Parts: sequence; C-alpha cells; structure tokens
Amino acid sequence: MKPCLGAAVQLGEGLLMNKEQVTGRLDEAKGKIKEEVGKLTNSPSTQAEGLADQAKGGVKSTYGDGKEAVKDAVDDAANRANKAGA
Repeated sequence: MKPCLGAAVQLGEGLLMNKEQVTGRLDEAKGKIKEEVGKLTNSPSTQAEGLADQAKGGVKSTYGDGKEAVKDAVDDAANRANKAGA
C-alpha cells in the first residue's frame, strides 16, 4: 500500500495514522528544529516561529488522535452489532 495523506498512512502491519496525525507530528518536528535554530542563531523571531509551529502541530495531532479514537469506537460498535446479529 502506497502512503496517501488524503486518508491514512500505513506505518506497519496494522498501524495507521490519519492525515492530521501525520501533518501534526511533522509540524511539531519542524517547529522543534526552528526553535533550536533560533536559539543557536540568537533569533527570537525564529525561535517564536518554532514554538508556534510546535503548538499548531500539537493541536493537529490531538485532533487526529481524537478523530482516530472516534473511528475506532464506531468500528468497534459496528463489529459488535454484526456479531450480535449473526
């Protein structure tokens, strides 16, 4: 399966991340790098951009985690309903 950011990304057998989880974690990593570059170059604005990117990434990741939890709960309920009806 090829990675597709439009839906989910397969990380390994049974491990999937949705688009928000992937982009959120990438934003967090990008932000951490910017923050460290800002510290090394004594650039408060770059450091602040990095912190903002980390915050934005954290929000996206949390949203993606919640979205995944809801999807899992719906799938679980559907599986239970199918088993009860079988």
